[in-house]
Amino acid sequence: MWPLLARDAVVAGMGPTAILAAGAGAAVGILLDGGPVGAVTLAVVAWLIAVAIPVGRRHLARRGPGSIDPFSLREPWRHAVQEALAAQTRFRQATAGVAAGPLQDRLTTIGAQLERGVAEAGRVARRGQTLEDVRRQIDTRTIGAELQRVEAIAQVSPTEDSNLARTAEALRAQLATAERIDGVLNETRERLGLVDARLDEAVARSLELSVRTDDPDQLGSVNTTVDEVLEEMEALRLALDEADGGAPSMP
Repeated sequence: MWPLLARDAVVAGMGPTAILAAGAGAAVGILLDGGPVGAVTLAVVAWLIAVAIPVGRRHLARRGPGSIDPFSLREPWRHAVQEALAAQTRFRQATAGVAAGPLQDRLTTIGAQLERGVAEAGRVARRGQTLEDVRRQIDTRTIGAELQRVEAIAQVSPTEDSNLARTAEALRAQLATAERIDGVLNETRERLGLVDARLDEAVARSLELSVRTDDPDQLGSVNTTVDEVLEEMEALRLALDEADGGAPSMP
């Protein structure tokens, strides 16, 4: 990763945008009467900004459409994605030196599965945070108080307009929705932690077998574990979609 980032930085740093930004920064420094030091400082700052933006964009694009920046998430969703990314990094580093052959081919297959798993973890976390935002918009305390008021009026005046009954029904539906979302979110947080643990287990087993055996068939159980993890995460995402009214999640 670092060689690629360094190459991107060199290319961006020699580009016209970075050069123009440095010139503009120097000009601003002169206009602000910062002297030679101020001009050079602003030129460097402007150059660094001009380099950092395209490099960051290239890096995110290289990570693939399913990837997600964990720092765009709140906790606990951020931690779940970081754990999945860490497992993938350990796998890549430890298997990079495996000689070409059937064992490497099987490890490559597992690596592709892990990549899908990390992408799916990102989608689940992003979906979980979105549903969490939806839940925060439902003020159950206010809704509960309003329901009590409406029910009290209905008890005093049972012949009151049927609007009271419809209002009470709508308020109860909102409370039921909030309860349902709470249940889905709690279950997702717990199961996502378990999924991360199983992903770690699969990586650890892969690394152990990669140094103990030359038989790729020994890694069959790891393939099965990662497949089960992927199925579990897909089920989590579908449950989140359903709790959010069936809105399809972003790829």
